[in-house]
Amino acid sequence: MSDCNVNVEQKTATCERANISIFQILSYIVRSNNKKSIFKFNSKQKIQFLLASLVFFTFGIGDGFTGAYMMNVCGILSEANPFARHIVETQGWIGLIIFKLWITLTLLSIVLSIEKISNNPMYWMTNGFLVALGLGGIMATIANLMRIYDFVIFGYGVPSPLLVVLVYTGLMFVLVSFGSLIDNRKHSKFPYVHGQYL
Repeated sequence: MSDCNVNVEQKTATCERANISIFQILSYIVRSNNKKSIFKFNSKQKIQFLLASLVFFTFGIGDGFTGAYMMNVCGILSEANPFARHIVETQGWIGLIIFKLWITLTLLSIVLSIEKISNNPMYWMTNGFLVALGLGGIMATIANLMRIYDFVIFGYGVPSPLLVVLVYTGLMFVLVSFGSLIDNRKHSKFPYVHGQYL
């Protein structure tokens, strides 16, 4: 047998051993991940995931799409926010939607990261912020739809943007303050280490 044949057989055997090793490594990683339950959420994480999804769909998608459509149908001056008007004038309505989704994801990332790295409990305060932001998105979406389709709710016409902002700000203050009180009360009863109550 020539040296070339021996080298080919050795390389084939080495590749087979390498393939088996890689397969074994991957199967070990999958098994260890399943045992550790990395991708499973506890009940508190599920609540925050649902609230963050509410914010994304109402404040991001709902307000973004209806706001862009409102400016397309009713004219650019129908939007009270001059910054949003500027984005539509320079980037078009698709630019406004992309910007609104980017702002929403950035805001969610910052808020949830601050809660994660904080030495103080912020779970309920964060939830209060997310609920207020989600409700603000719902109010803005409804106000946009009321202007587009010119309908009234309980005999009232389209709410002024100032009223929507004031109601949202009041909700934010009340819910965040209430969440902070709950966090402080729980913190006084239970020790808080590494983002969890003991």
